[in-house]
Amino acid sequence: MTDSSSINHLLQKPNKGAMLEHLEVLWQSWLNRMIVALLVIAFFDYRNRPHIENDDRNVIFPPDPVAVSQTEEKRSRSLLLDQAEEDVKETVEVTKSPDHPEENSLSESTKGQLEEASIAELEKDNETNQQEGILGDDTAVNHSAVVEPEKIAGAKRNQPPTIKATSNEHPGMASFNYWLDIESSLFRIYTLGRGDDVEVVPPYVPHSYRGTVPIFLHITNMTRIPLNVFWIDYQGRSIPKGNLLPERNWSQTTWIDHPWIFEHAETREVVLYYIPYRVIPTSHGTNTVSDDGTGQHKFSLVPPKDRNGPFWVAVRDDIMPFPGSENFHSPLPAISWTLQHMSRLMSPEDSSIATLQLYLKNIVENPKSIKYRQIRIRSKKFAAIWQSPMKGLLLAVGFVEREAYAELGSADELPRERVQELALLSYMLKKWCDDELQRFNLQQPDGADGFGRQGFGRAGQIN
Repeated sequence: MTDSSSINHLLQKPNKGAMLEHLEVLWQSWLNRMIVALLVIAFFDYRNRPHIENDDRNVIFPPDPVAVSQTEEKRSRSLLLDQAEEDVKETVEVTKSPDHPEENSLSESTKGQLEEASIAELEKDNETNQQEGILGDDTAVNHSAVVEPEKIAGAKRNQPPTIKATSNEHPGMASFNYWLDIESSLFRIYTLGRGDDVEVVPPYVPHSYRGTVPIFLHITNMTRIPLNVFWIDYQGRSIPKGNLLPERNWSQTTWIDHPWIFEHAETREVVLYYIPYRVIPTSHGTNTVSDDGTGQHKFSLVPPKDRNGPFWVAVRDDIMPFPGSENFHSPLPAISWTLQHMSRLMSPEDSSIATLQLYLKNIVENPKSIKYRQIRIRSKKFAAIWQSPMKGLLLAVGFVEREAYAELGSADELPRERVQELALLSYMLKKWCDDELQRFNLQQPDGADGFGRQGFGRAGQIN
């Protein structure tokens, strides 16, 4: 009997017992259909599931991501804080006497304590800057901070690279001479003409600018070549300004940023391009001011060392030697010239000088420690040294610039002779400060305001 016929039969026979009987039949029919449907669903679900071994020892469950994150976070925080605590501990250690290791700063005078405190502060700054990217500019360690796992990779990337030098020998004067040529080119430009087929490009936009700072030129011709002198005017034309015969002098008042050409009088070939860029401040060792108070550029043209070389002449400049490679071959003359150059541009009371002394003292007292000989250049304290004429002092004693660091020597202990060079530099720097403090101030030439070229900064930056 179908469902519809059962319902009609119940409506025709309103018997209570029969109605209950047929309702039971109807319910049983619906229940059977539901059971069949559930069985079909369970069958297809079982077929679509991946097969898993019944042996629990062979079942591999995926890790809980929350637990993994917490574990890695805890491990990262421990590594980072352990490293930070170790670095801070190293930087605050007081240097002990090798003969009396039990002595410490508590047994020294108040002056000694202040000096050691300054050294510890400098060490801490150096270590902090070497780990930049981990602790940033904040030198305090937050032990409760949660460090993300990604910062461990960042910490490794920002660790100082291994010192590349494999020898503790002095690397030579090439870096110093390169720096010297750039430093002196801020005040004047020499470009030598050639007698071969190599084209020489003039070092200027080919015309003069309206100058506001005068400069007095005094040039001596110590060669056998007669020279014609030309000024490049505001339209780029060569204007004759006389001749310079052998063993004679030539003088002329001009303006900053006015180009000059010295030409071979017989062959009409260019011997020298010259441009005065800045007034050179005067000092007690070198006078750069003329009788009327104007700044003075003074140099001589001499025969080249290589008579068979391509150049007609060489330049002898006692104030700004050119080129550096022909004038400086050892550290001591380079240090002496740099100190003389500092007299023109720096005050002996500059705080960065005392900072440099602390860096030198750390290296002298700890020749085995690499961290004092690998200094991050953009460190706030060291950047003030590296961007000043004191950079020449460090290059003279053998510092080299590699990537983001200034490095001295190799990973091995610094030998005694290199340590003595640093000690000599420290002594000469201190003596320079003492002498400069006792000297009276000199009257500087017009325009020698520490910048020279009107409207421009030390490195050509607009004020």
